Amino acid sequence: MKKESLAIVVPFYNENQDGVIDNFFKQAIKTANDITDDWEIICVDDGSRDETYGELLKYAKTDSRIKTIQLARNFGKEIALSCGLCHVTKDYAVPIDCDLQDPLELIPIMLTEIKTGDFDSIVAVRSARDESFVKRFFCKIFYKLMNFFSDRPIIENAGDFRLVNRKMLDTFKQMSETNRYVRGIWGWMGFKVKKIYFKRPDRLSGNPTQSYKKLFTLGFDAIISSSSKPLRLSLVSGFLLSLFAMIFLVFVVIKTLLYGFSETKGLATILSIVLFFNGFILIHIGILSEYVGRIYTETKDRMLYVVKNKENI
Repeated sequence: MKKESLAIVVPFYNENQDGVIDNFFKQAIKTANDITDDWEIICVDDGSRDETYGELLKYAKTDSRIKTIQLARNFGKEIALSCGLCHVTKDYAVPIDCDLQDPLELIPIMLTEIKTGDFDSIVAVRSARDESFVKRFFCKIFYKLMNFFSDRPIIENAGDFRLVNRKMLDTFKQMSETNRYVRGIWGWMGFKVKKIYFKRPDRLSGNPTQSYKKLFTLGFDAIISSSSKPLRLSLVSGFLLSLFAMIFLVFVVIKTLLYGFSETKGLATILSIVLFFNGFILIHIGILSEYVGRIYTETKDRMLYVVKNKENI
């Protein structure tokens, strides 16, 4: 059976710590060689402030199949990953993190599944989340909100780790939006997908480079960039609250006619309602502003990223 060509796409950001890069290449090169001779590893340095790109360059100098791209600044993981995927020249691609929490030994299984089952993508799904209660809770909330608002639901507990074929890669390259959520884009395409489950191991070395703040921002951006339903929800909730306000107004008028008017009685209730509606309006203005801001960004039609250096590309 013909051994298809394979690309492994990896974003890096401040990963020059505790042998993270060395451990990754040791396993990635072995895995790629076991599968095929026609492989490439595309490493995208997302504007690291340490010596990450210098370490990546050392490996690129020893093997032309290892390709490096250094972005001019930190554009964010979604953009860095998109950059790598747009440079893939092989039949299949596997986006993956460099911390090896996504086991490389699953890649041969993915290839077998995609070739024997007529699938366009094989998605690795975590069978359990061995994380803190807080992170598990917010991840659960994110998936519920994402799949409620999104036009095309995404797979729960699945990260970027998946195998995609050439057809999906070519389609991905045609996507032009600046505000993007890669997992949402895969789901939007609607190609045939199969899930395989795995238990995620602990991080071998180094520390996570994504804080809770970054994860929250990513989750918020994912929802806003994947759907316009929050705007529709604003319309519906605004209508319902207006209806409630009209009913309350009728109640106040009837009560006044029956029992007379009091200057002080019910003042706290009225103030609470006014403050509630003011807060409600500000929230909806904020949601609308997020969409307007993204429209403004898209109308600039700027390039998705700026490349500072590259090797073997």
